[in-house]
Formats: sequence, C-alpha cells, structure tokens
Amino acid sequence: MRFITFSLIYFIVTSLQAFSQASRGYRYRSFTRFGQKQHWWEVYGGIGATNFLGELGGSPDVGTNFAKDFDIEATRWSFQFGAKYFYIPRFAQKFQFTYARLRGDDKWTTQPNRRFRNLNFRSPVFELGTQLEGYIVKEGKQISRYKLVGIKQKKSNPMDLYVHAGFHGVYFNPRGLNPQTNTWVSLQPLCTEGQGVLHTRPKYSRFTYVVTYGLGATFRIAEDWKIGIEGSMRQTFSDYLDDVSTTYVSKEILKQTSSPNKDLSILMADKSMYSDLWGNGGDPNQTRPGEQRGDPRDRDAYMSLMIHLYYKLAGGGRGTIPKFF
Repeated sequence: MRFITFSLIYFIVTSLQAFSQASRGYRYRSFTRFGQKQHWWEVYGGIGATNFLGELGGSPDVGTNFAKDFDIEATRWSFQFGAKYFYIPRFAQKFQFTYARLRGDDKWTTQPNRRFRNLNFRSPVFELGTQLEGYIVKEGKQISRYKLVGIKQKKSNPMDLYVHAGFHGVYFNPRGLNPQTNTWVSLQPLCTEGQGVLHTRPKYSRFTYVVTYGLGATFRIAEDWKIGIEGSMRQTFSDYLDDVSTTYVSKEILKQTSSPNKDLSILMADKSMYSDLWGNGGDPNQTRPGEQRGDPRDRDAYMSLMIHLYYKLAGGGRGTIPKFF
C-alpha cells in the first residue's frame, strides 16, 4: 500500500510540473526541421454514465461477475475534466478528475436470494489519477486552409482510436436506505459485518485505488476542437463500495462494534424482513449469522462511458507549427 500511495503522489506531482510547463502557452514543445517531432497539450471536459458491478442487484443468474452482472437500473451520471499531454503522436498521458455516482439495489434483480436479502446502497465517488493512451489509429494533419491553384488537396483522417490503462485514487462513502424512516444513512460507521470486533474483519477505509482500462475514440470537428467517446472498466482494490462483502454476524457482535448507533447497525445489517419475499418463499434462515451476505472472492468494480469535448491549447513563439500546415 505504501508503494501504491507513493506512485499516486508521484503521478500528481509530475502532472503539476507538466501543467507549469503548459502555462508557457506552447502547443508544441519542440519541432525539428526533419523529424517533425510534436509535443502538445489538450484540455477536456465530459459527462457520462457509470454502472456498478458488485454484490447488490445485478443479473438474475447466480455467480455472475463484471459485465455479465450488468444492471441497467443501476446506471448513474458522472462528469470528468483534465488535461492530456502527447509525448509522441501515438502515445499520450491524461491527468484527470472524475466525479461519479454509484448505485445498487437488490429489489432490481429477479434472483431470489439477492432479492430476499433486500440490501441497497448509493455512494459518491471522487477519483483523481492518471491514464496512459496508445493510439491504434491517429488523426492526420489538418489540411491547408488555403487552396493552392493546380494542387489537389487530400482530405486527412479526422479520427483517433486508442486503448488506455490508468491508476487512480478514489474516495467513496456508501449510504443505505433505512426502511423504517426512508432516509439514507452512512454505512461504514455502522460496522454492519462486525468490522473491528472480528480480527479477520478490520474496519474498512473509504479510500481505495482503481485500475482502469478500455477503449476510446476522438473526432476532429474544427482546427482546435475534438469530441470523443471513451469506455472504461474500473477495477477497485476494495470489496466495500457497497458495504457488503462477507457473512452475516450476530446481534451480540454488532453490539460490540464501535458503531455510534447499535440498533441502527442491527437494522441495516439485515433488512430481509422488509423484502417483498418475506413470508412469500423467502427463508429467514438465509440471513442468520454465518450465512453468506456478500462474496469476498471478487472486489467491486464499475464501468463508465464518457463523452468528451477536447481543446488543443493555442500557443505561439518557438516550436509552433504554422497555421497553414
């Protein structure tokens, strides 16, 4: 964890150094006469959607993971902004911030065991980190704005296609719906699985790390403007984004936790009696101490699909390619 934390700090520091260089106003840091080596910055912002992939809700099948457990009702909005630096035309690095909402609810699935469990959550996600991009297809040079007599102009390719992988630090705060008051309460302080009492279950942190990977494309719409679409899978290092991971514990154990409200902990740990399957095919023994509440074998993940608008930073002085190229 120390290595991971150091790596994240390193990426943030290098991004700040890079932004200080960008403030000089140069679109291209270097332009050699023969090699035409290009370095430039783009800034961007975007909106999109996220979908949680964890214990709560999901498909009607048992034991599904990742995209197979996709639940359209769990889709929530997100936004993102940052900057992209091209080291060479086919390799770039992004420095970005993302805010997203995650949601999961057992009432959205027809899988009987999950539906009887009747747990739910929602959480904000604040994500800061970096992403590397390798370009499979690269947009061509912008054609001359001047039409020269006797010279036939060839249209350039306006599209980029790239693969990406990244590393981010994430803060989250799962909240569950109190079935008695119909209000949302923070779940981490309640220690709903006996965290802090059982030596195998320390109290989990609301800070974790995310590894991202996916595919993206951009399309040039003007000389300095592009739009893009990017899909990502985001694999976390935590299994508690939804506050659900292992097994049910007894009321006696919940009363020994550091929870500020022991009665609320007992209520939020097992809400099966408020399920629409209670007394209608659901087995109360499913939620007794020691029975499965979550699946600790797979850590939580979420998917994102973003629409971006990019702007190539304008500049001048040495190293800038003339406008007619």
